[in-house]
Parts: sequence; C-alpha cells; structure tokens
Amino acid sequence: NSLQDSRNALQRNNVLLADAEAVQRSLLQKLYTAVVVHEPDTRITFSNPRASVLLGLSEDQMRGKAAIDPAWCFVDGMGRPLAPHEYPVARVIASLEPVVEMELGVKTPDKEELTWLMVSAFPEFEAGHRLKQVVVNFYDITHMHETDERWRFALEGSGDGVWDLN
Repeated sequence: NSLQDSRNALQRNNVLLADAEAVQRSLLQKLYTAVVVHEPDTRITFSNPRASVLLGLSEDQMRGKAAIDPAWCFVDGMGRPLAPHEYPVARVIASLEPVVEMELGVKTPDKEELTWLMVSAFPEFEAGHRLKQVVVNFYDITHMHETDERWRFALEGSGDGVWDLN
C-alpha cells in the first residue's frame, strides 16, 4: 500500500509539474519581449514568437541554429559588424557574466533595413557552477535609434554644439 501511495503521489506531482511548465511556456509565448535560450555551444533550444518576428526566422528555423549562423548579422550601435566573439551569447559564455542592455542592429533574411535591438543575456548554471544555458531577451528600439540618428544629423547640420553641464 505504501508503494502504491508513493506512485500516486509521484503521478500527482508529475501532473502539477506539467501544468506549471505549460503555464510558463504560455507566458513566454505571449511576451512582447523576445526570448531565445542557447545551449553552452550556442545552439538555440527555445525561442518565442516575438524572437521570430525580430530575427526574421520561424521558431523551427531557429531551433538548433548556432549564434554564429549566417542567417543574421549583428552590428554595434555605430553600424560596425560584430565579430562572432562579440555577440552577447558568446560574451556570456566566455565571461560567465551577464550582458545587460547592449544596443545591436540585426540584418535579417526577410528585410533590407536593420532592426535595432536592446539585448540582455544571462547565464544559468547547473550544480558546480557549470553553464547550463544562456537566456537572451531583447526588444525592438528601431524607432528610438532612428530618432537619435535624426537628432545627430540635425545637430551636425546646424553647426551648433551640445554639452552637459555637471
């Protein structure tokens, strides 16, 4: 009887765990912020629909891709191409430290113009401080980047200077 009670408790716990996982996945699917999860070798194991929109690839197309895949190209805030070791995922893997609010442009297969993103990436660890995965989240800042560009262009054209008084 004790063995049967243990089996029943285990089945109840498995059902509760599956329900909790379903709720978490549902929330991630509905976020307007993009989420991509990478293995320590940079392969993608999870992405949500917003990531698909911003990176121009379906969730199925992204799953299994490495961060250095030529399907997209990243540039820094000044438009200079990033080397693969400068990508947020690679930086987290190399340092085991988070990358927070890194401005990147991404050239996707489905668009000619860049999409500008604010990217943060965080390591998650297993026991023994071994890297388990890297969770990357990002959101579209294209409209802010374009406003900054227009502001810089207007200032350069006017011959006026801008400074901060401290």
